[in-house]
Amino acid sequence: MLANEKITAGHAKVMIGLDDDTQRKITDSVIGQKLSVRETEQLIKDIKAPDTKTKIKSKSTPKNYDLNPLNSVVDELSKNNLKVKLEKNCFKIEIKSQEYIEKISNYFRNTL
Repeated sequence: MLANEKITAGHAKVMIGLDDDTQRKITDSVIGQKLSVRETEQLIKDIKAPDTKTKIKSKSTPKNYDLNPLNSVVDELSKNNLKVKLEKNCFKIEIKSQEYIEKISNYFRNTL
């Protein structure tokens, strides 16, 4: 690509050491997005460095909540032919139609 003048020598220099596949992806990004050399450097850093947000989330331990107070809500919504589940810190209501949304909305409107 450098020989075809699609990227500059600066772009090529920051890609040294990357495997061929990654170089092609970076080059496509440089051309398609018209990235500067600095932007290309940042893109390469982002690709090389693992996402720190993901690491932080994976280290946090999930909290276990007492969902028993929601049993009456589940019972009441189930009486209206709604599919409701309580599982692992999740309260799930399956919505199959606009009518379901109206039933759910009416229930919560009347209880709040």
